[in-house]
Amino acid sequence: MKNLLLLFFIVCTPILYSQTVEEIDAAAAETCTYLETLDYIESDEIKLDILYRNNFSAFLEKLPEEKIEEAERKLYYRLQRNCVAFQQLLQKLEPHVDDAKIVAEKPKITISKKELKAFKKTEDFSYFEASGERTMVKIKDGYWQDHFTDNTYSKLFFKWTGTYDFELEFIESDNETRSNMSVPGDTYQYSLIEKKEGFYVISVTMEGQDMYQIFKMYYE
Repeated sequence: MKNLLLLFFIVCTPILYSQTVEEIDAAAAETCTYLETLDYIESDEIKLDILYRNNFSAFLEKLPEEKIEEAERKLYYRLQRNCVAFQQLLQKLEPHVDDAKIVAEKPKITISKKELKAFKKTEDFSYFEASGERTMVKIKDGYWQDHFTDNTYSKLFFKWTGTYDFELEFIESDNETRSNMSVPGDTYQYSLIEKKEGFYVISVTMEGQDMYQIFKMYYE
Protein backbone atom coordinates (compact mmCIF):
# COMPACT_ATOMS: atom_id res chain seq x y z
CA MET A 1 0.00 0.00 0.00
CA LYS A 2 2.83 2.43 0.82
CA ASN A 3 4.35 2.06 -2.63
CA LEU A 4 0.92 2.37 -4.23
CA LEU A 5 0.21 5.58 -2.34
CA LEU A 6 3.58 7.03 -3.25
CA LEU A 7 3.10 6.14 -6.92
CA PHE A 8 -0.34 7.77 -6.81
CA PHE A 9 1.20 10.85 -5.24
CA ILE A 10 3.81 11.17 -7.99
CA VAL A 11 1.40 10.58 -10.87
CA CYS A 12 -1.48 12.74 -9.68
CA THR A 13 0.34 15.85 -8.52
CA PRO A 14 1.37 18.64 -10.91
CA ILE A 15 4.89 19.44 -12.08
CA LEU A 16 5.77 21.50 -9.04
CA TYR A 17 8.42 21.58 -6.37
CA SER A 18 9.64 23.41 -3.31
CA GLN A 19 13.41 23.59 -3.39
CA THR A 20 14.23 23.75 0.32
CA VAL A 21 13.25 21.62 3.29
CA GLU A 22 11.72 24.69 4.91
CA GLU A 23 9.47 25.27 1.89
CA ILE A 24 8.51 21.61 1.72
CA ASP A 25 7.68 21.61 5.44
CA ALA A 26 5.59 24.76 5.01
CA ALA A 27 3.71 23.07 2.17
CA ALA A 28 3.25 19.97 4.32
CA ALA A 29 1.87 22.09 7.18
CA GLU A 30 -0.72 23.75 4.94
CA THR A 31 -1.61 20.40 3.41
CA CYS A 32 -2.07 18.96 6.89
CA THR A 33 -4.41 21.80 7.82
CA TYR A 34 -6.42 21.16 4.67
CA LEU A 35 -6.61 17.44 5.43
CA GLU A 36 -8.14 18.22 8.82
CA THR A 37 -11.03 19.98 7.05
CA LEU A 38 -11.95 16.74 5.24
CA ASP A 39 -13.25 14.93 8.33
CA TYR A 40 -16.78 15.04 6.91
CA ILE A 41 -15.73 12.55 4.21
CA GLU A 42 -16.24 8.98 5.40
CA SER A 43 -14.17 7.21 2.74
CA ASP A 44 -10.45 7.40 3.44
CA GLU A 45 -9.65 6.59 -0.20
CA ILE A 46 -11.77 9.51 -1.42
CA LYS A 47 -10.25 11.76 1.23
CA LEU A 48 -6.77 10.89 -0.01
CA ASP A 49 -7.79 11.48 -3.62
CA ILE A 50 -9.22 14.92 -2.81
CA LEU A 51 -6.14 15.83 -0.81
CA TYR A 52 -3.80 15.01 -3.68
CA ARG A 53 -5.87 16.50 -6.47
CA ASN A 54 -7.03 19.73 -4.84
CA ASN A 55 -4.25 20.83 -2.54
CA PHE A 56 -0.61 20.40 -3.51
CA SER A 57 -0.54 22.65 -6.57
CA ALA A 58 -1.23 25.70 -4.40
CA PHE A 59 1.94 25.20 -2.35
CA LEU A 60 4.75 24.13 -4.64
CA GLU A 61 6.89 25.88 -7.20
CA LYS A 62 7.42 24.66 -10.75
CA LEU A 63 10.44 22.50 -11.33
CA PRO A 64 12.11 20.97 -14.40
CA GLU A 65 10.64 17.61 -15.31
CA GLU A 66 13.72 15.66 -14.24
CA LYS A 67 13.27 16.90 -10.65
CA ILE A 68 9.60 15.99 -10.25
CA GLU A 69 9.83 12.50 -8.82
CA GLU A 70 12.44 13.38 -6.20
CA ALA A 71 10.49 16.45 -5.12
CA GLU A 72 7.17 14.66 -4.85
CA ARG A 73 8.75 11.84 -2.86
CA LYS A 74 10.28 14.29 -0.38
CA LEU A 75 6.96 16.04 0.18
CA TYR A 76 5.16 12.72 0.69
CA TYR A 77 7.58 11.60 3.39
CA ARG A 78 7.86 14.97 5.14
CA LEU A 79 4.06 15.13 5.26
CA GLN A 80 4.06 11.66 6.77
CA ARG A 81 6.62 12.77 9.36
CA ASN A 82 5.10 16.12 10.31
CA CYS A 83 1.35 15.59 10.00
CA VAL A 84 -0.44 13.43 12.57
CA ALA A 85 -3.66 13.50 10.54
CA PHE A 86 -1.80 12.08 7.53
CA GLN A 87 -0.17 9.42 9.71
CA GLN A 88 -3.60 8.40 10.99
CA LEU A 89 -5.01 8.31 7.47
CA LEU A 90 -2.23 6.01 6.27
CA GLN A 91 -2.69 3.73 9.28
CA LYS A 92 -6.36 3.35 8.41
CA LEU A 93 -5.52 2.52 4.81
CA GLU A 94 -2.68 0.21 5.81
CA PRO A 95 -3.03 -1.08 9.41
CA HIS A 96 0.29 -1.79 11.10
CA VAL A 97 1.05 -5.51 11.30
CA ASP A 98 2.42 -5.21 14.85
CA ASP A 99 -0.39 -3.12 16.37
CA ALA A 100 1.50 0.18 16.44
CA LYS A 101 -0.97 2.97 17.13
CA ILE A 102 -1.27 6.72 17.57
CA VAL A 103 -2.78 8.01 20.82
CA ALA A 104 -3.60 11.46 22.18
CA GLU A 105 -2.16 10.87 25.64
CA LYS A 106 1.15 9.38 26.64
CA PRO A 107 0.57 6.06 28.45
CA LYS A 108 1.50 5.77 32.10
CA ILE A 109 5.07 4.57 32.60
CA THR A 110 5.13 1.29 34.51
CA ILE A 111 8.59 -0.03 33.69
CA SER A 112 10.63 -0.87 36.79
CA LYS A 113 14.15 0.29 37.55
CA LYS A 114 15.37 -3.28 37.11
CA GLU A 115 13.77 -3.49 33.67
CA LEU A 116 15.18 -0.08 32.76
CA LYS A 117 18.64 -1.26 33.75
CA ALA A 118 18.23 -4.33 31.53
CA PHE A 119 17.26 -2.12 28.59
CA LYS A 120 20.36 0.04 29.07
CA LYS A 121 22.59 -3.04 29.08
CA THR A 122 21.13 -4.36 25.82
CA GLU A 123 22.59 -3.36 22.45
CA ASP A 124 20.55 -5.39 19.96
CA PHE A 125 16.85 -4.76 19.33
CA SER A 126 14.35 -4.95 16.50
CA TYR A 127 10.95 -3.62 15.50
CA PHE A 128 8.46 -4.19 12.70
CA GLU A 129 7.75 -1.76 9.89
CA ALA A 130 4.10 -1.19 8.94
CA SER A 131 4.65 -3.55 6.00
CA GLY A 132 5.75 -6.38 8.30
CA GLU A 133 9.47 -6.21 7.54
CA ARG A 134 11.70 -6.50 10.58
CA THR A 135 14.27 -3.76 11.17
CA MET A 136 17.29 -4.53 13.34
CA VAL A 137 18.62 -1.90 15.76
CA LYS A 138 22.02 -1.50 17.37
CA ILE A 139 22.38 0.97 20.27
CA LYS A 140 26.03 1.50 21.14
CA ASP A 141 28.51 4.27 21.97
CA GLY A 142 25.93 7.05 21.74
CA TYR A 143 24.49 5.96 18.39
CA TRP A 144 21.30 4.26 17.24
CA GLN A 145 21.65 2.40 13.94
CA ASP A 146 18.77 0.87 11.98
CA HIS A 147 19.58 -1.98 9.60
CA PHE A 148 16.81 -2.66 7.09
CA THR A 149 15.95 -5.80 5.13
CA ASP A 150 17.11 -4.20 1.86
CA ASN A 151 20.64 -3.80 3.31
CA THR A 152 20.26 -0.05 3.83
CA TYR A 153 20.79 1.72 7.14
CA SER A 154 20.09 4.81 9.22
CA LYS A 155 22.35 6.39 11.82
CA LEU A 156 21.22 8.68 14.64
CA PHE A 157 22.69 10.16 17.79
CA PHE A 158 21.29 8.56 20.94
CA LYS A 159 21.16 10.30 24.33
CA TRP A 160 19.20 9.91 27.54
CA THR A 161 17.17 13.00 28.45
CA GLY A 162 15.43 11.66 31.56
CA THR A 163 15.06 8.54 33.67
CA TYR A 164 12.86 6.83 31.09
CA ASP A 165 13.30 9.19 28.15
CA PHE A 166 15.79 9.38 25.33
CA GLU A 167 16.23 11.42 22.17
CA LEU A 168 17.35 10.43 18.70
CA GLU A 169 18.88 12.98 16.34
CA PHE A 170 19.05 12.04 12.68
CA ILE A 171 22.51 11.94 11.09
CA GLU A 172 22.28 10.05 7.80
CA SER A 173 20.61 7.21 5.91
CA ASP A 174 20.71 5.51 2.53
CA ASN A 175 17.22 4.06 3.05
CA GLU A 176 14.60 5.61 0.76
CA THR A 177 11.99 6.19 3.45
CA ARG A 178 14.30 7.44 6.19
CA SER A 179 16.47 9.63 3.95
CA ASN A 180 13.40 11.42 2.60
CA MET A 181 11.53 11.59 5.90
CA SER A 182 14.32 13.12 8.00
CA VAL A 183 17.07 15.68 7.51
CA PRO A 184 20.22 15.99 9.65
CA GLY A 185 19.33 17.55 12.98
CA ASP A 186 15.73 16.29 13.12
CA THR A 187 15.01 14.96 16.61
CA TYR A 188 12.56 12.43 18.02
CA GLN A 189 11.60 12.00 21.68
CA TYR A 190 11.13 8.46 23.03
CA SER A 191 9.93 7.08 26.36
CA LEU A 192 10.09 3.56 27.75
CA ILE A 193 6.57 2.68 28.89
CA GLU A 194 6.67 -0.93 30.02
CA LYS A 195 8.37 -4.27 29.51
CA LYS A 196 6.52 -7.34 28.28
CA GLU A 197 7.72 -10.84 27.53
CA GLY A 198 10.15 -10.42 24.65
CA PHE A 199 9.66 -6.70 24.00
CA TYR A 200 9.45 -3.18 25.38
CA VAL A 201 6.52 -0.84 24.76
CA ILE A 202 7.84 2.55 23.65
CA SER A 203 6.25 5.89 22.78
CA VAL A 204 7.68 8.40 20.33
CA THR A 205 6.72 11.97 19.52
CA MET A 206 8.25 15.13 18.10
CA GLU A 207 8.45 18.72 19.20
CA GLY A 208 5.25 20.53 18.30
CA GLN A 209 3.10 17.39 18.17
CA ASP A 210 0.55 16.47 20.83
CA MET A 211 0.19 12.84 19.76
CA TYR A 212 2.25 9.75 20.53
CA GLN A 213 3.00 6.69 18.45
CA ILE A 214 3.18 3.51 20.51
CA PHE A 215 5.17 0.55 19.20
CA LYS A 216 6.92 -2.63 20.31
CA MET A 217 10.70 -2.90 20.40
CA TYR A 218 11.93 -6.48 20.69
CA TYR A 219 15.10 -7.36 22.54
CA GLU A 220 17.48 -10.04 21.36
